[in-house]
Amino acid sequence: MTRFLPVFGDRRKRRIGLLGGSFNPAHDGHVHISREAMKLLGLHEVWWLVSPQNPLKPARGMAPLANRLAAARAKTAGTQIRISDLESKLGTVRTAKVVANLQQRFPHIAFVWLMGADNLEQFPQWWRWTQIFHTVCVAVLDRSPYAYRALAGAAAQRFRRSRTRPTRALFKRDLPAWSYLAIKRHDASGTAIRQLHLPTTESPTPQRQETTITTATTAGDLESKIAAIITSLDDDKGRDIVRLNLAGKSSMADCMIVASGTSTRAVSAMAEHVVTKLKGLGFTARSEGRKQGDWVLVDSGDVVVQIFRPEVRAFYDIERLWTNAAPVPIKPTAPVVTTISSPAPVVVPAAPKPDPALPITAMTKPKARKPVAKKKAKAKVKAKTKAKTKAKTKPKAKPQIKSPAKAKPKAKTKAKPKPKAKPKTKPKTKKQPARKPARKKR
Repeated sequence: MTRFLPVFGDRRKRRIGLLGGSFNPAHDGHVHISREAMKLLGLHEVWWLVSPQNPLKPARGMAPLANRLAAARAKTAGTQIRISDLESKLGTVRTAKVVANLQQRFPHIAFVWLMGADNLEQFPQWWRWTQIFHTVCVAVLDRSPYAYRALAGAAAQRFRRSRTRPTRALFKRDLPAWSYLAIKRHDASGTAIRQLHLPTTESPTPQRQETTITTATTAGDLESKIAAIITSLDDDKGRDIVRLNLAGKSSMADCMIVASGTSTRAVSAMAEHVVTKLKGLGFTARSEGRKQGDWVLVDSGDVVVQIFRPEVRAFYDIERLWTNAAPVPIKPTAPVVTTISSPAPVVVPAAPKPDPALPITAMTKPKARKPVAKKKAKAKVKAKTKAKTKAKTKPKAKPQIKSPAKAKPKAKTKAKPKPKAKPKTKPKTKKQPARKPARKKR
């Protein structure tokens, strides 16, 4: 353990931030996020846990641990930041073990794990990463250009109900509890610093340099990509499409397009159609957050597409964050209305004129004669109906039925009631008067 850690624990109730990493090398960006975390969360100190070797980073190009510790102490001299090599003392590089050890050793201290948005994006790759959320509080600090992808990642979506505001109330919440700190971004990068200090002489094992690859290299390709994205969103009935020009304002992309969908299925379908259309034109694109459908990010290099549900878009308010990017709303294209042409008039041939050469009898139409069979049928029906009515009017004679002589009912004789037996009564006995007790003789 280092000098500032007591041997038998610390009973002071303090709020401590834990910032882990390789710190290869420690730069002003690390100091900046530590100070911002102390301001927003009211931390007393921030401990930098310098790792001997990050399992997710290559060992090539990693400076010795002693050099990194010395550089970190020189960078944080005179501040409330403490440097520790706790992982090398415990013999482990697993963050879950280190956090559990500190929580057991200092039960009176409220710890919070600090990390950048890039680490939140790859947090599910850490060893027992869910255990870290259930051991200490977690605070994620904004870092370009990983913010949007990190908030739409698996870790943020799994613990989305445990997210709180970045204040001191974070320590009063039941675990798991985490918050996102939208701090002022810093341009310092450890990769860029290492590239500036690369040796000029050729070495037998050259170090790998990071390069940024963009799919659209010309302005024509960029405009064609933007036009394809806007047409795809417009065809899917996207709402409130806005274009943000980020060229010269952010290293994340040159352009950002924001749109809204009516439901989670609509948002996922819109993102899928954008990706397929860009790939069909020969551009590379990938999307994140399509399973949830609340906020989907489509990254195609120099153009970023953000598709939200209306409630989620109103909550984050992306346009307000990028007011300096001159947002340009895109009007939806008017639907093409096809008018049905009136049919051609039907020409009715005129009636032939009468020929004067023919006689008048030939030109007049003969009178239609009524068929004889119909008259006979009607007469038969009338005769039948008359016969039926006559039969109904004559009353039929009712047959006289002799009723048999009724027998006279026998006279009923009332039976005499039997005399009731008198209840047996017990002979009355006279009550004898109670005898007075004899008086005692004196």
